[in-house]
Amino acid sequence: MIAANFRKEVTSTVMRLLDHNIKIKCIKVTSYELNGQVLLDTEQIIPIVDAEDYLIK
Repeated sequence: MIAANFRKEVTSTVMRLLDHNIKIKCIKVTSYELNGQVLLDTEQIIPIVDAEDYLIK
């Protein structure tokens, strides 16, 4: 899922889907304008990129 902001209802649902082994990600996108061009900054917020390093499987 890609959005500028995510409501708590969405992030809670995504977390539950991840608990049931459904692969899904939330990516936050922020747009900027520079010299007449639109730039996009993306940040994966769920799952946290380094979170797997701390999980016991």
